[in-house]
Amino acid sequence: MYTPTGEYTYDFLIVTPGVELNFDKIPGMRQALDDPKHPAGTIYSHKYVYKVLDLKTNFKGGKAVFMNPMQPIKCGGAP
Repeated sequence: MYTPTGEYTYDFLIVTPGVELNFDKIPGMRQALDDPKHPAGTIYSHKYVYKVLDLKTNFKGGKAVFMNPMQPIKCGGAP
């Protein structure tokens, strides 16, 4: 509820940014993420975020590829 003082009050707050993750839309992505020896990771799922930390910690050098999909928001990297 919006109050005259310009504040919102609520009993529950649910934040839904509208981003839907679907790793299965990329052929082989789910299998790569689930394979602990495959060097693919994502920070967009709590299930795989520690894999990214391990990949970063154990990176010995060379080339790394980072992908940031186009999104209808100002800063796609922020979420």
